[in-house]
Amino acid sequence: MQGALSVVVHSEHSRNLADQWYGEGTSVAWSVIPVLRAPPAVERSDARQILGLSADDFVVCSFGLMAPRN
Repeated sequence: MQGALSVVVHSEHSRNLADQWYGEGTSVAWSVIPVLRAPPAVERSDARQILGLSADDFVVCSFGLMAPRN
């Protein structure tokens, strides 16, 4: 997360946990986007253009835990 240009989470709870575990204010610049319940009605190439991404930009998405749980 330290080198990320942007962080998107799906709930305020995730932001609260980040602030709790990594320090108050950690999530201040994070974006919250709720989980979509239906597929978006936009083509991938159009979405990339809307977001200002080129066809060869590398995007990392993590759905779940990023570290092992004990």
